[in-house]
Amino acid sequence: VCDEAVSALDIATQAEILDLLANLRDRHHLALVFIGHDLAAVSAIADHLLVIADGRLVESGPTREVLSAPRHAATRALIAALPARLRPP
Repeated sequence: VCDEAVSALDIATQAEILDLLANLRDRHHLALVFIGHDLAAVSAIADHLLVIADGRLVESGPTREVLSAPRHAATRALIAALPARLRPP
């Protein structure tokens, strides 16, 4: 379980940690639960995305699908918080 594992790190260090986690996951066939509010970081590591708002699961699915066609306002708000260059088309 990685709870806000990269939230207090600069972008370069975040990238290194995300690469390390992805390599460990792939090499050892691990499952990771990656918790965070930064969709850029979460989408870099997650195949499947769950969005929780007010303690409730409000949306889930393959990461690309959820980000490209968000159905819930909380998901849209998280996407809107991304820098424009990182937002899905």
